[in-house]
Amino acid sequence: MGQPIPRHIVNRFVCRYNGEVVFQAELFPAIAANPFLSFFTVATDSGEVLLQWTDDQGHTESETVRLTVV
Repeated sequence: MGQPIPRHIVNRFVCRYNGEVVFQAELFPAIAANPFLSFFTVATDSGEVLLQWTDDQGHTESETVRLTVV
């Protein structure tokens, strides 16, 4: 028999717009293997959007994008 594959899943997702949390989700093991998250917010000022996710081993990854409102 093969060796079991250790669990390594994302369990927290946060989106910040200019430092303010605009969306967050706590994910649990019963969710899909590759979950699709969708949400809406209104950009009133130019600024940064920070997307951050944390896995069950405590490792955090993030991506930052700049929005320009004209």
